[in-house]
Amino acid sequence: MKPTWPSAFLLCICFCLAAVALGQDDVETLLVRLGTQPLDLHSLYALEAHPPDPRIIPALEQTFDSRNDKSEKQEIAVTLLRLGDRPAKLFEFLAGYARIAVEDRTPLFMDFDGNGRAIRGRFSAEFDNWCKLNAQDPKTIAARQIGEYPKDVLFLARSQDPRANAIFREGLESPYPNVVAYSVQGLGRLQDTTALPLVAKACERLRGGQIAVAMELPWYGTREAEALMERLVPDRKGRDFLTRQVQQMRVIELKEALSRASAPNQK
Repeated sequence: MKPTWPSAFLLCICFCLAAVALGQDDVETLLVRLGTQPLDLHSLYALEAHPPDPRIIPALEQTFDSRNDKSEKQEIAVTLLRLGDRPAKLFEFLAGYARIAVEDRTPLFMDFDGNGRAIRGRFSAEFDNWCKLNAQDPKTIAARQIGEYPKDVLFLARSQDPRANAIFREGLESPYPNVVAYSVQGLGRLQDTTALPLVAKACERLRGGQIAVAMELPWYGTREAEALMERLVPDRKGRDFLTRQVQQMRVIELKEALSRASAPNQK
Protein backbone atom coordinates (compact mmCIF):
# COMPACT_ATOMS: atom_id res chain seq x y z
CA MET A 1 0.00 0.00 0.00
CA LYS A 2 1.26 3.47 -0.84
CA PRO A 3 1.43 6.38 1.64
CA THR A 4 -1.40 8.86 1.29
CA TRP A 5 -1.65 12.64 1.56
CA PRO A 6 -1.47 12.73 5.39
CA SER A 7 1.96 11.06 5.17
CA ALA A 8 3.39 14.30 3.79
CA PHE A 9 1.91 16.10 6.77
CA LEU A 10 3.51 13.50 9.05
CA LEU A 11 6.95 14.05 7.50
CA CYS A 12 6.57 17.81 7.86
CA ILE A 13 5.71 17.41 11.54
CA CYS A 14 8.78 15.20 12.06
CA PHE A 15 10.97 17.90 10.58
CA CYS A 16 9.39 20.49 12.82
CA LEU A 17 9.87 18.42 15.98
CA ALA A 18 13.56 18.15 15.14
CA ALA A 19 13.70 21.91 14.73
CA VAL A 20 11.98 22.42 18.08
CA ALA A 21 14.44 20.11 19.79
CA LEU A 22 17.30 22.21 18.50
CA GLY A 23 15.96 25.56 19.64
CA GLN A 24 12.89 25.33 21.80
CA ASP A 25 13.27 28.70 23.47
CA ASP A 26 13.60 30.80 20.29
CA VAL A 27 10.00 31.97 20.26
CA GLU A 28 10.77 35.37 18.78
CA THR A 29 12.39 33.82 15.71
CA LEU A 30 9.45 31.50 15.18
CA LEU A 31 6.97 34.35 15.53
CA VAL A 32 8.88 36.46 13.00
CA ARG A 33 8.74 33.59 10.53
CA LEU A 34 4.95 33.55 10.81
CA GLY A 35 4.97 36.71 8.70
CA THR A 36 6.62 35.08 5.70
CA GLN A 37 4.83 34.42 2.43
CA PRO A 38 3.70 31.72 2.08
CA LEU A 39 3.06 30.69 5.67
CA ASP A 40 6.04 28.89 7.21
CA LEU A 41 4.40 25.65 8.36
CA HIS A 42 7.60 24.47 10.04
CA SER A 43 7.45 27.45 12.40
CA LEU A 44 3.72 27.02 12.96
CA TYR A 45 4.12 23.38 14.02
CA ALA A 46 7.16 24.27 16.14
CA LEU A 47 5.08 26.85 18.00
CA GLU A 48 2.38 24.24 18.60
CA ALA A 49 4.98 22.01 20.25
CA HIS A 50 6.56 24.83 22.26
CA PRO A 51 6.09 25.10 26.05
CA PRO A 52 3.50 27.71 27.05
CA ASP A 53 4.54 31.25 26.26
CA PRO A 54 2.18 34.25 26.57
CA ARG A 55 3.29 35.58 23.17
CA ILE A 56 2.30 32.55 21.12
CA ILE A 57 -1.51 32.55 21.06
CA PRO A 58 -1.94 36.34 20.48
CA ALA A 59 0.58 36.18 17.63
CA LEU A 60 -1.19 33.21 16.06
CA GLU A 61 -4.56 34.95 16.38
CA GLN A 62 -3.15 38.03 14.69
CA THR A 63 -1.64 35.92 11.93
CA PHE A 64 -4.96 34.13 11.42
CA ASP A 65 -6.75 37.48 11.01
CA SER A 66 -4.15 38.83 8.60
CA ARG A 67 -4.02 35.87 6.22
CA ASN A 68 -6.27 35.51 3.19
CA ASP A 69 -5.27 32.07 1.94
CA LYS A 70 -7.88 29.49 2.97
CA SER A 71 -5.53 26.60 3.71
CA GLU A 72 -3.14 28.82 5.66
CA LYS A 73 -5.97 30.05 7.85
CA GLN A 74 -7.15 26.47 8.32
CA GLU A 75 -3.67 25.42 9.48
CA ILE A 76 -3.50 28.29 11.99
CA ALA A 77 -7.02 27.62 13.26
CA VAL A 78 -6.16 23.96 13.86
CA THR A 79 -3.06 24.93 15.84
CA LEU A 80 -4.95 27.45 17.97
CA LEU A 81 -7.73 24.98 18.75
CA ARG A 82 -5.22 22.30 19.68
CA LEU A 83 -3.50 24.80 21.97
CA GLY A 84 -6.78 25.31 23.79
CA ASP A 85 -7.73 28.65 22.23
CA ARG A 86 -11.35 27.88 21.34
CA PRO A 87 -13.29 31.00 20.34
CA ALA A 88 -16.31 30.29 18.17
CA LYS A 89 -14.86 32.08 15.14
CA LEU A 90 -11.95 29.62 14.86
CA PHE A 91 -14.18 26.58 15.13
CA GLU A 92 -16.74 28.02 12.73
CA PHE A 93 -14.05 28.84 10.18
CA LEU A 94 -13.10 25.17 10.00
CA ALA A 95 -16.61 23.83 10.51
CA GLY A 96 -18.09 26.02 7.77
CA TYR A 97 -16.00 24.41 5.05
CA ALA A 98 -16.43 20.93 6.53
CA ARG A 99 -20.22 21.33 6.59
CA ILE A 100 -20.23 22.18 2.89
CA ALA A 101 -18.19 19.04 2.24
CA VAL A 102 -20.37 16.65 4.25
CA GLU A 103 -23.67 18.11 3.04
CA ASP A 104 -22.90 17.92 -0.69
CA ARG A 105 -24.82 15.10 -2.34
CA THR A 106 -23.61 15.61 -5.89
CA PRO A 107 -23.03 12.12 -7.37
CA LEU A 108 -19.50 10.74 -6.99
CA PHE A 109 -17.44 11.30 -10.13
CA MET A 110 -15.80 7.86 -10.02
CA ASP A 111 -17.05 4.90 -12.04
CA PHE A 112 -16.46 1.29 -10.99
CA ASP A 113 -16.25 -2.08 -12.69
CA GLY A 114 -18.15 -5.18 -11.61
CA ASN A 115 -15.51 -5.97 -8.98
CA GLY A 116 -15.79 -2.57 -7.34
CA ARG A 117 -12.52 -1.27 -8.79
CA ALA A 118 -12.39 2.35 -9.97
CA ILE A 119 -12.16 2.80 -13.72
CA ARG A 120 -9.49 5.37 -14.45
CA GLY A 121 -10.30 8.17 -16.86
CA ARG A 122 -14.06 7.61 -16.87
CA PHE A 123 -16.78 9.52 -15.03
CA SER A 124 -19.84 7.71 -13.74
CA ALA A 125 -22.93 8.11 -15.88
CA GLU A 126 -24.85 9.62 -12.97
CA PHE A 127 -22.14 12.22 -12.35
CA ASP A 128 -21.76 13.04 -16.03
CA ASN A 129 -25.51 13.51 -16.39
CA TRP A 130 -25.65 15.73 -13.27
CA CYS A 131 -22.93 17.99 -14.65
CA LYS A 132 -24.76 18.36 -17.95
CA LEU A 133 -28.09 19.13 -16.28
CA ASN A 134 -26.47 21.70 -13.96
CA ALA A 135 -24.06 23.21 -16.52
CA GLN A 136 -21.02 22.34 -14.39
CA ASP A 137 -17.50 21.50 -15.51
CA PRO A 138 -16.92 17.81 -14.62
CA LYS A 139 -13.19 18.26 -13.95
CA THR A 140 -13.80 21.14 -11.55
CA ILE A 141 -16.43 19.24 -9.58
CA ALA A 142 -14.34 16.07 -9.53
CA ALA A 143 -11.34 18.01 -8.18
CA ARG A 144 -13.54 19.40 -5.43
CA GLN A 145 -14.75 15.92 -4.46
CA ILE A 146 -11.32 14.30 -4.35
CA GLY A 147 -9.17 17.22 -3.21
CA GLU A 148 -10.92 20.13 -1.53
CA TYR A 149 -13.66 18.37 0.42
CA PRO A 150 -11.51 15.70 2.09
CA LYS A 151 -8.92 18.27 3.20
CA ASP A 152 -11.63 20.48 4.68
CA VAL A 153 -12.91 17.58 6.77
CA LEU A 154 -9.38 16.53 7.73
CA PHE A 155 -8.54 19.99 9.04
CA LEU A 156 -11.56 19.83 11.32
CA ALA A 157 -10.70 16.28 12.41
CA ARG A 158 -7.18 17.35 13.37
CA SER A 159 -8.57 20.07 15.63
CA GLN A 160 -10.08 17.38 17.90
CA ASP A 161 -12.86 19.79 18.83
CA PRO A 162 -15.89 18.05 20.40
CA ARG A 163 -18.18 20.61 18.78
CA ALA A 164 -17.50 18.88 15.45
CA ASN A 165 -19.00 15.53 16.42
CA ALA A 166 -22.33 16.04 14.65
CA ILE A 167 -20.55 17.17 11.48
CA PHE A 168 -18.48 13.99 11.38
CA ARG A 169 -21.57 11.86 11.91
CA GLU A 170 -23.22 13.55 8.95
CA GLY A 171 -20.02 12.99 7.00
CA LEU A 172 -20.55 9.24 7.29
CA GLU A 173 -23.46 9.64 4.89
CA SER A 174 -21.36 11.38 2.23
CA PRO A 175 -21.03 9.80 -1.23
CA TYR A 176 -17.29 10.66 -1.21
CA PRO A 177 -15.07 7.94 0.29
CA ASN A 178 -12.37 10.28 1.64
CA VAL A 179 -14.94 12.55 3.26
CA VAL A 180 -16.34 9.49 5.01
CA ALA A 181 -12.83 8.36 5.93
CA TYR A 182 -11.76 11.66 7.50
CA SER A 183 -15.09 11.85 9.30
CA VAL A 184 -14.13 8.49 10.80
CA GLN A 185 -10.81 9.97 11.87
CA GLY A 186 -12.64 12.85 13.53
CA LEU A 187 -14.96 10.49 15.37
CA GLY A 188 -12.04 8.27 16.35
CA ARG A 189 -10.07 11.20 17.74
CA LEU A 190 -13.14 12.13 19.79
CA GLN A 191 -13.63 8.48 20.82
CA ASP A 192 -17.26 8.39 19.70
CA THR A 193 -17.54 4.61 19.85
CA THR A 194 -21.33 4.79 19.48
CA ALA A 195 -20.75 5.88 15.87
CA LEU A 196 -19.00 2.61 14.90
CA PRO A 197 -22.24 0.89 13.75
CA LEU A 198 -22.80 3.93 11.50
CA VAL A 199 -19.26 3.56 10.16
CA ALA A 200 -19.96 -0.09 9.34
CA LYS A 201 -23.17 0.91 7.58
CA ALA A 202 -21.31 3.54 5.56
CA CYS A 203 -18.80 0.91 4.44
CA GLU A 204 -21.60 -1.31 3.18
CA ARG A 205 -22.89 1.57 1.08
CA LEU A 206 -19.60 2.86 -0.32
CA ARG A 207 -18.15 1.51 -3.53
CA GLY A 208 -14.37 1.33 -3.53
CA GLY A 209 -13.95 3.33 -0.33
CA GLN A 210 -13.49 0.65 2.30
CA ILE A 211 -9.69 0.90 2.42
CA ALA A 212 -9.88 4.66 2.92
CA VAL A 213 -12.16 4.12 5.91
CA ALA A 214 -10.01 1.29 7.27
CA MET A 215 -6.99 3.62 7.26
CA GLU A 216 -8.68 5.86 9.84
CA LEU A 217 -10.15 3.23 12.16
CA PRO A 218 -6.94 2.87 14.25
CA TRP A 219 -7.65 6.35 15.64
CA TYR A 220 -10.20 4.61 17.83
CA GLY A 221 -7.78 2.12 19.33
CA THR A 222 -10.65 -0.11 20.46
CA ARG A 223 -11.39 -3.77 19.90
CA GLU A 224 -14.67 -2.89 18.16
CA ALA A 225 -12.81 -0.73 15.64
CA GLU A 226 -10.23 -3.47 15.13
CA ALA A 227 -12.99 -5.98 14.41
CA LEU A 228 -14.47 -3.70 11.76
CA MET A 229 -11.02 -3.17 10.29
CA GLU A 230 -10.55 -6.94 10.03
CA ARG A 231 -13.74 -7.14 7.97
CA LEU A 232 -12.57 -4.38 5.64
CA VAL A 233 -8.94 -5.53 5.34
CA PRO A 234 -8.71 -9.33 5.79
CA ASP A 235 -4.95 -9.28 5.15
CA ARG A 236 -3.08 -9.02 8.46
CA LYS A 237 -0.03 -7.32 6.95
CA GLY A 238 -2.24 -4.71 5.33
CA ARG A 239 -3.95 -3.96 8.65
CA ASP A 240 -0.62 -3.74 10.43
CA PHE A 241 0.66 -1.24 7.87
CA LEU A 242 -2.40 0.97 8.24
CA THR A 243 -2.21 0.79 12.03
CA ARG A 244 1.45 1.81 12.02
CA GLN A 245 0.63 4.88 9.95
CA VAL A 246 -1.77 6.11 12.61
CA GLN A 247 0.51 5.08 15.46
CA GLN A 248 3.32 7.19 14.00
CA MET A 249 1.07 10.23 13.90
CA ARG A 250 -0.10 9.54 17.45
CA VAL A 251 3.52 9.39 18.66
CA ILE A 252 4.28 12.69 16.97
CA GLU A 253 1.28 14.35 18.58
CA LEU A 254 2.21 12.88 21.96
CA LYS A 255 5.72 14.30 21.63
CA GLU A 256 4.23 17.68 20.80
CA ALA A 257 2.03 17.51 23.90
CA LEU A 258 4.97 16.49 26.10
CA SER A 259 7.05 19.28 24.63
CA ARG A 260 4.33 21.83 25.40
CA ALA A 261 4.14 20.53 28.96
CA SER A 262 7.88 20.78 29.59
CA ALA A 263 9.27 23.72 31.51
CA PRO A 264 10.37 26.55 29.18
CA ASN A 265 14.06 27.32 29.08
CA GLN A 266 15.11 30.26 31.22
CA LYS A 267 17.06 32.96 29.46
